[in-house]
Amino acid sequence: MDFFIGSGSFKSKFESGAGLASRPQLSFGRQFVVGSSEPFKTFNSLNLLFSGARLTKDSFLSHWNFDQASDSDVYAHYQKRNTDFSLGVFSLLAWSEEEWELSLDRLAQYTVFIWTSGDDYLISNSLDLMVKVLHLSGFSVKRSTRSTVEALVYGTTFGCATGFEGITLYRSPKASFRSGQLNIDEYLFVKELYSIDKRDKYEDYLDEAIEFISDAARNICLDAFGGTILTDLTGGVDSRLVLSILLQSSLEPEDISVFCLGSDSRADKIVADYLVEQYNLSPGKFFNAKSPEGSSSADSIENGVHRFYGTKLADFGDFGDGKIIGQTKITGYYGELTRLFYDYIPMTNERLVDEFLSVGGLNRYISQDVVVSLRSKMLNFFVSLDKLGLTFDDKLHALYLLNRNKVHFGMSAHLAEKTRQAFHPLNSSLFVKLSLLVSREERKANKVAFDVIGRLSPSLQMEPMAEKVWSKCLLPSGFDYESYRNRCFIKNGAMALSVNRYKYSQANLLHRKVPRVYENPKFSERMRKLGVQYHWAMLPDVKLRVEKYLNQIDAGSQAEGISEVLNIVNIRELIGCLNFEANTHREVGPSNIEAKFLVKALSALAWLQGKEVFPAVNYHFHVHN
Repeated sequence: MDFFIGSGSFKSKFESGAGLASRPQLSFGRQFVVGSSEPFKTFNSLNLLFSGARLTKDSFLSHWNFDQASDSDVYAHYQKRNTDFSLGVFSLLAWSEEEWELSLDRLAQYTVFIWTSGDDYLISNSLDLMVKVLHLSGFSVKRSTRSTVEALVYGTTFGCATGFEGITLYRSPKASFRSGQLNIDEYLFVKELYSIDKRDKYEDYLDEAIEFISDAARNICLDAFGGTILTDLTGGVDSRLVLSILLQSSLEPEDISVFCLGSDSRADKIVADYLVEQYNLSPGKFFNAKSPEGSSSADSIENGVHRFYGTKLADFGDFGDGKIIGQTKITGYYGELTRLFYDYIPMTNERLVDEFLSVGGLNRYISQDVVVSLRSKMLNFFVSLDKLGLTFDDKLHALYLLNRNKVHFGMSAHLAEKTRQAFHPLNSSLFVKLSLLVSREERKANKVAFDVIGRLSPSLQMEPMAEKVWSKCLLPSGFDYESYRNRCFIKNGAMALSVNRYKYSQANLLHRKVPRVYENPKFSERMRKLGVQYHWAMLPDVKLRVEKYLNQIDAGSQAEGISEVLNIVNIRELIGCLNFEANTHREVGPSNIEAKFLVKALSALAWLQGKEVFPAVNYHFHVHN
């Protein structure tokens, strides 16, 4: 479902006869217009449009069927929009002749974009549609080098960058137009989610969480998923938490299909294969809309980046509609957010921002002007949270989970005939409160996940893990920790735990599959055998592509202003220190975060120099009778 909401200027344009080629249905209010690609329900004088999943105790992990529901049921659902857990990604738009209201999931994970200019506004869940409507209505839309670089380096946390001038990601769960006024409360929901009375008891909240999960898991059934349930499975904590919930349902283990990304040498894949065998799960199918193009592995980055979507750069695991699975859901760096959340001690906002800007040394590769701009946006973010009365830990928790959920929400997905995103426990307010009631050390040790998995599936809790095991502090005194660690700590390239190597098939939605050819196949093959992350294997290809764009910048034929936002000298220096000796590549080469930066830099440079200034816009005029 694609939709847009436009102010009076857009209403006048469409009323005068401008139409879109793949024309949405249009509904005109007194001072606004609503366009939608799907029919809406009408209850009395209220129109209702819904997309996504509402996950409550009664509809846990199920997609609420808007099409088949009665108008009165839809209205009842709308009335509960802010009273349940709102665990799933959804968008619920309601409008009458005089006003409209847009309600999203509590963490604003449903991707929506906003454009404002004076009293004019345009809100849409499709960046393509938004640019079409703006272009058709005579508003200027340009790609922004600054916006692209901000999103490239630090994600969408602070500036909500989309790569376009004037268009930002929408980060509030609610917007409304009443009495001629556009109302958006960007951070009010954070206080409700991430603050807690510290006098409350952890065990009481844990009991409540377990009761909720146990009762709700009984409602999980194949019919709610169109006959297929697919969730990711790795050797880590988060997917294990989801699996422990699924195992509490009435599903047979073979009904649970899983997928795991990565080579057979990755510890994640080794553990996932073991769990498939141990628990009689079904290896599933991974749907990928960006299969490799051309002859090089880097082609899928350079040639496949046509739409930025604000949250998308070099996404491997992109369904093509902005709903992404995989660790590139945000273009920031999840690992650094983890360290920020766990390790930072209370400090002033100014110092916190400086610490964050210096993470990984990436500020060396962007201009000072961009750093200053980002610093201002970060300070504004933390000041806004201060005004809500949040403590330092609460602020970090908000920052951490708002980003972490963007990474992990899509990771637990089910794919049937329609793409839907499934539940991830971190989105539950119960889990948020639990994590706030433990110490920093216990939080770092994943105590909440440990306790929940242990209560739901004790055997699953003690299975092997990839590159990690539970902290000793979580286990009872007298526990044979060394024996447990030797059995459960699995490293990349380690011996397989099981005889079977399960193949997770891939369905390509957009392009035919082309065998990958690497610039340095010996290095790439060694990287794959070591089980390292994908960006190391393709780094020789990425190096050549980035150098090509840097040469174009030097020749003055690159996207306008790119040299004003990237520090080209330091990027060349980084490329110069690349080492493709398979056994020593990390000793004298870039850090892991710098290697990731180069992959994302290629994606950004390719997008900025794209030939299509705007997505193709075809329109016609019609005459109203």
